[in-house]
Amino acid sequence: MSLVNQTCWVVGGVGAIGRGISRGLLKAGATVIVNSRSEERLTRFSEDLGHPDRLITIKGSLLPGYASKTVGQTLDAMPLDHVVAHGAVRYWGNFGTNNRRDESHMIQGDHRGSFLQSMTPEDFVGPASQLASLHFSAAQVR
Repeated sequence: MSLVNQTCWVVGGVGAIGRGISRGLLKAGATVIVNSRSEERLTRFSEDLGHPDRLITIKGSLLPGYASKTVGQTLDAMPLDHVVAHGAVRYWGNFGTNNRRDESHMIQGDHRGSFLQSMTPEDFVGPASQLASLHFSAAQVR
């Protein structure tokens, strides 16, 4: 499928899941916008891809209180054709550095094993809905 002349925003596109989605969209010819709260992660992602011309990075968050600014920055960067709000697990863990772990840590685990594999379905449901709720709230901003 060709996405030439299409612009896609991959919300939180620098984590393990978002990186794969972003790479696929770039390969299909799209211009890809990604956001992250971490300038370091944005820079590392762009470097890993060889600084493609069709990659636009935006430092911003969709957490409450920040979503409006991030959505505004994104819409000001370029008109959007697609928004990809994937269901990665960034907000699903409550431990690690700054009480958060990204999806790669959640899937791979640490010396004790995979965090996701140790969760029960009941443990998973509540936190898993947080990311979708954030994306929904951000979509209503403009």
